[in-house]
Amino acid sequence: INGRSTSSYFDSSIEEKFAIKFEHLANRWKIKREPDPLIVGKGVAFIPDFLFEKYGRKVYLEIVGFWTKEYLEKKFQKVSEILLNSNVDLFVAVDEELSCSKPFNPSIYGISKNRIIFFRKSSVPIKKLQEYLKSIDKEQIDAKMFDSDLKIRFDGTKDVISIEEISDSYKVPIEIASAVASRDNDVDYLRIDSWFVSKAKANTVAKRLTSAMKFSEACVILSENFIPEICHAGLISKLGYDVIWQSMDSDDALLVKRN
Repeated sequence: INGRSTSSYFDSSIEEKFAIKFEHLANRWKIKREPDPLIVGKGVAFIPDFLFEKYGRKVYLEIVGFWTKEYLEKKFQKVSEILLNSNVDLFVAVDEELSCSKPFNPSIYGISKNRIIFFRKSSVPIKKLQEYLKSIDKEQIDAKMFDSDLKIRFDGTKDVISIEEISDSYKVPIEIASAVASRDNDVDYLRIDSWFVSKAKANTVAKRLTSAMKFSEACVILSENFIPEICHAGLISKLGYDVIWQSMDSDDALLVKRN
């Protein structure tokens, strides 16, 4: 959370572990601890533990550690009121090991089991939330792919363009910039990792690669043509070559043209 993942910043180690895990897999979703309160009926405020935000969409997570049946009933009553009276996207994580009474069925409060994340050993699993956020990513990308008003067409003045540069220029998230730019420039550009390389530049590189015997030699050629190092292996593969590793030393790796 903006470099503030320290024990003093969290109410519990469960929250801290979750935040660190999420930041490694966030896919550019912003995470915020204890966001602005959600207002329950009769002016009662409810502050979830986390907010995840992207595309203007907000998804919340509340983590419940030690609990009694009465505490959980009260918590789910609040959650139920929020879900019934607003369009809030909310998940609740419940520690199964720290109950001091028998758990109950949250469906009696109209809360879907898909919104409940059970966890053990003080570690909240991220899979269910991550899959939900990915579904929002896909929904947004699919919508933009069929949006005739959004076009990202390169003018041909640059042979190498980063997706981040496109995202900044068109003021759209990176995933959408990548998908739409791929759609609109597939005739003239290759998508390599987080970059687009013009086919003209790729053809220039391809001609020079015919004299290369080693991967290291190929990388020199690509660098001389201003291809970012992170794209070297990807572009070499796109151009029809395999890299044969004979050891962990890249100087020993051979370049072999596929038939």
